[in-house]
Amino acid sequence: MKLRSFCVMGAFCIALSLKAADKQAAPAEKTYALPSGPQVDGSFRKVILDADKDIDGDGKVDDSIKDPMELSVAKDGRVFFIERAGLIKMWDPQTKSSSLAGKMEVFTGLEDGLLGMTLDPNFTRNNWIYLYYSIPETTHDSNGKKAGENRLSRFTLKNGQLDHSSEKVLVKVATQREECCHSGGSVNFDPDGNIYVSVGDNTNPFGSDGYAPIDERPGRSPWDAQKSAANANDLRGKILRVHPEADGTITIPKGNLFPVGTPGTRPEIYVMGNRNPFRINIDSKTKFVYWGDVGPDAGSANPTRGPAGFDEVGQREKPDFSAGPISLRITNPILIIISKPKNPANSSILSIRSMIRPIIPASRSSLRRSLLLFIIRIRPRLIFQQ
Repeated sequence: MKLRSFCVMGAFCIALSLKAADKQAAPAEKTYALPSGPQVDGSFRKVILDADKDIDGDGKVDDSIKDPMELSVAKDGRVFFIERAGLIKMWDPQTKSSSLAGKMEVFTGLEDGLLGMTLDPNFTRNNWIYLYYSIPETTHDSNGKKAGENRLSRFTLKNGQLDHSSEKVLVKVATQREECCHSGGSVNFDPDGNIYVSVGDNTNPFGSDGYAPIDERPGRSPWDAQKSAANANDLRGKILRVHPEADGTITIPKGNLFPVGTPGTRPEIYVMGNRNPFRINIDSKTKFVYWGDVGPDAGSANPTRGPAGFDEVGQREKPDFSAGPISLRITNPILIIISKPKNPANSSILSIRSMIRPIIPASRSSLRRSLLLFIIRIRPRLIFQQ
């Protein structure tokens, strides 16, 4: 069967294509919290990978699944998925049940944990699995502040179990652990065998009234995303691209944002200027990179503070700087319907008809006086959101 889509609902599930003779799966145990409604839709059926259970014997379903983060499907039909607390689980198409394939000791504070996972393109032959996780140890940086590290590592599964001794660390991302948030953590391969990992800006966004966190005052580094997303010598607030080698090392693919040896930069960077690129995907034909980036919370643009908060669906055909946190950049024509007006003839919708480049003034003083994004307002035409 070929993978079509997956979802997270009352239970963790995946939609797989059905053969013509397939019938709806038998009901799961009574202790499972099953989704309601039809479990078959055309050529798709819902397969329960895991579900909340009664784990203490009191007859009530407990919240036993904790933050499922990412899944990957092997060519033999096995489905691997992870929980942020460190669990790696495997669903077996033969038994139609999930079992524990491994557990990582991870730091789970401040949105960290076991964040991303993908299988090697030749997984059925080499049993390699890639995990992006937060190491459990908290240390201190040169200023005495709490610090940590997130790692992209390769492991080998032996007899269906994670072999911790097989770890090959590919990328290390230094983090601050004084304040939340934005860890990112999605992992994916492109058709050329390059592996990508999305990394959040590791910045607290709650001290800037919903606008981009830019705070240059002494001691306010955890509230300043310029240290990470806009810093070419830092791996945070980026989408990284490296090529894993068979011996557990990495090489840098040609065409990353900064050539190897460029002073003050990191060659692993493919896209920079991101806030919290939570999940990524690479088109297998075009090799375009897509990601969902969680935007700030400001309800409207402010000439002295910055643009309104926009969640972003990003696409890049080649390496790029997304301009964050200084500016919001929109590079594709889009149409955003704000609301259905009481009087459509006199109302407006937000429409961006052409490419808009970031406005980055030469000095910070002029930056603070500038509106960071121009928005074109026109009369509505056909469609209004309810």
